[in-house]
Amino acid sequence: YGQQGPRQIDLKVPRTRTVELAPLPRSIEVDRPQAVEIGIAAVTRSGEPLEGARLRLEASRGEISGLVALAPGLYRAVWYVQPGAPGLAVVTATVPDDPGPARAEARLVAGAAERIELSAATLQAEAGGPPLEVSAHAFDAAGNPAADPLELSASPGTLRGDAQAEGSDRLLYQAPRALGGQRAATLTARSARTGAAASLRISLSAGQPARAEIIPERAAVIADGHSPVQVRVVLHDRFGNEAAGAPELATDAGSVSAAVPDGHGFVATFVPPLLHEGGGATVAVRAGSAQARAHLALRPRVHGLALAARTGFFSDLHGLAAPLLGVEGALRTQALGLQFAAVADLSWAGGRQGGAVGAALLDTRDDFFIGSLAGAVRLPLSDRSVIWAQAGAALVGAAASARVSGAAQGAATSRGAEPGLELGLGAERRMWGGAPFLEARLLRTRAFSLPNLDGALTALTLCAGYRIEML
Repeated sequence: YGQQGPRQIDLKVPRTRTVELAPLPRSIEVDRPQAVEIGIAAVTRSGEPLEGARLRLEASRGEISGLVALAPGLYRAVWYVQPGAPGLAVVTATVPDDPGPARAEARLVAGAAERIELSAATLQAEAGGPPLEVSAHAFDAAGNPAADPLELSASPGTLRGDAQAEGSDRLLYQAPRALGGQRAATLTARSARTGAAASLRISLSAGQPARAEIIPERAAVIADGHSPVQVRVVLHDRFGNEAAGAPELATDAGSVSAAVPDGHGFVATFVPPLLHEGGGATVAVRAGSAQARAHLALRPRVHGLALAARTGFFSDLHGLAAPLLGVEGALRTQALGLQFAAVADLSWAGGRQGGAVGAALLDTRDDFFIGSLAGAVRLPLSDRSVIWAQAGAALVGAAASARVSGAAQGAATSRGAEPGLELGLGAERRMWGGAPFLEARLLRTRAFSLPNLDGALTALTLCAGYRIEML
């Protein structure tokens, strides 16, 4: 109103507020209870500080209490905000007869992350394959989505952010090309504000088989028709990682079983054919586009029985040189890549020596009958060639005859037998339907005590023979 003398004039000026609110914080975290101080100023219509104002305070969220006067026209209250969902909160203040309340706004926002969750549609990643999409969700203490920046890590592999929304991150995990034997990766997301973290375990697998490897237990196999040989199969993807698959095996000789996994690839069993001559076998494997072959040498099976005849030269190293004839039989077996034999032998050697003693002529004849039983170790050099060494006990029977003619005449024969030890070395090569061989033996006996033969016998035998193998 205006005043003209005693008359009041209505100036038509709109009524204005006499209350004003101090600015509120721009944002208030609502993950826990908050107490926010509010400042209020109130004046009269004439602009004087209003003491004892009848203020009415309201809030769209929470409660306001504790109104106190700080000075004439200046007041303070406390706004109590309880944990809840983010949003916009409005605080109003007014007094009677004001046309409208004073208004202040504050944005209620989520607090710092207290919990993080990682998830993925699948928990399997392929080495060097397409990235795996992972979701990360952060929540404050009230369960609201939190917008904390996340620190990402993966071992092995890499984890990076791809897109971000409030409280949610879209991440991409890239598995390494070379797994190095690792079967799983651990992905970790950690709040940069609070350190709250979550981990996710991702199983790692190799790609499709691109290369195969086949490894026989031994490169050479005895072709006896029944002794199994383990064959290992390993599949690799294009980056060299050990891959899964279903390998199929085949062979052109003998038989091979289906491959079964053993934790370090696959194993199968190859059974060689029965052969008496050397040969070879190829074992092939296929798994998708991956293929491999391995060649196994087939060694002939050892014949269980062998008979031989031999002839050669016998010397007692003291002047007697005589022919030798002998026969032998052997029982054989094989183990550890060597051949073992029990050898029984019968031999005869005999010869004459002559000389003069004064006017008398001396003519002597020595005959030796040798029976021996020895053990032999045979080492194959190839499919056809073998060398061996043997040692055993011998029983030597001797018949020594002496005849004197000329100025004096007479004859005498003495017989006896003594045990001894015989050593031998030999070599053979299979040909002509059998096995020709050369052999040297050294014989040593106990001392003979015969009228015509005295002392121990030491003899060297060099002979050649032919062996027939059976069974």
